[in-house]
Order: sequence, then structure tokens, then C-alpha cells
Amino acid sequence: MRVGIIGGSGYVGGELLRLLLAHPQVEVTTVTSRKDAGEFVFGIHPNLRGLTQLKFVPLDLSQIQESCDLVFTATPHGSSVNLVPGLLEIGVSRLVVLSAIDNIMKGAAGQGVQCLNVVLGVDERTGLQSTGFHPM
Repeated sequence: MRVGIIGGSGYVGGELLRLLLAHPQVEVTTVTSRKDAGEFVFGIHPNLRGLTQLKFVPLDLSQIQESCDLVFTATPHGSSVNLVPGLLEIGVSRLVVLSAIDNIMKGAAGQGVQCLNVVLGVDERTGLQSTGFHPM
């Protein structure tokens, strides 16, 4: 499944990227960032060096529509509310909204991957076994 992350330069976005890059059924196609557009993802998340050559891109809804089967929002608390209507309008039908403030202590990135696994119809632990996340 082709996956995009809106807001990939923060903590939750970085953890989500780490998990998704190792997921056997995922191809991360797009990672957006307003302030880091044009930079390599590993420049902001050094732990991802050697795992990806992706660069952050500015948010472009038409590009998201063309390159993603599922979209995660890993934006600051409250900002996803402004993104969701536009994503739904362009036909994004698989959307997982992560609010860092609300979920950081619960493991938002791990919860996001669990949601993806449900969409894919695979065991919800897929891609999480070696990460320390243990779904209940």
C-alpha cells in the first residue's frame, strides 16, 4: 500500500516513518513538511539514514491524491482539522489522523500502524514486533 505522511518532521512523524519503512506491506511515497521541504528525511531524523532517500515535500493535495492509497496526518494538535476536509474533497478515502499532543504518551505512531494493519486486513502486530510496541 502506498502511504503518505503529512507532517513528517516532528516526533510522531519520525516514529511513524521508522515503523512504516520497516513494514512489509507499505511503500512510503510522500512525506510533507512546511519548514523542511527539500531536505532529506534522514537530515531531520538521523536514525533513518540508510533506510530511505525520501525528501520532505510541501503539501500538495493533488500529489497526495495521485501517490497515496492511505494518508496519515502527524501534525500539531488542532491543525488536522483544517486538512481533513480538503483531503476528503479530493477523494482520500483512507485517512488516519494522529494528534501528537493527545496520543504521544499512548504511542501515536504505533497506534497509526495498527490502524493501517486493520485497513490492510493483516494481524495488527505486523511491523511492530521488534519495536517495543505491543498492541492490546
